[in-house]
Amino acid sequence: MSEDDLSHIRILIAEDQPINQFILKKILGHWKNSPTMVGDGEEAVEAVKQNSYDLVFLDIHMPIMGGYEAARQIQIIQPKLPLVAISAAVSPFSHDEAKEAGLRAFIGKPYQSHEILELIKELA
Repeated sequence: MSEDDLSHIRILIAEDQPINQFILKKILGHWKNSPTMVGDGEEAVEAVKQNSYDLVFLDIHMPIMGGYEAARQIQIIQPKLPLVAISAAVSPFSHDEAKEAGLRAFIGKPYQSHEILELIKELA
C-alpha cells in the first residue's frame, strides 16, 4: 500500500452542493478512497449513528441542519470522531465557532487537494 493510499480510511462528507461533492469525491478517488456522501447535517448525524467512520467533513452552510449543529450532535454520539469544517465563509469568528462546536480543523473553499490529504493523514 502506498503512502497516499487512503482506501482503508472511512470518510463521511456532508456537502449540499453537487459540484463540491464531485470535487471532493474526485480528490479522494485519486488516493483510492470512496467516501460516503450526504447532503445535509441531519443526514450526517444519521449516518454516524448507523455506521463507523474515521473522519467526517462537514460543510458549514447546508439546508435542514448546518455543519455546526451536526458537529455538536455527532460529538454526543462519537466524541472522539475527528470532524473537519469546510466552508467558503472563512473568518476568525468561523474558526472560533468551529472549535466550540467540536470541529478539529477548518478548511476554506476553494481548497487544494494537498490540504485535504494532509488533514486526512493528520486526523484519521
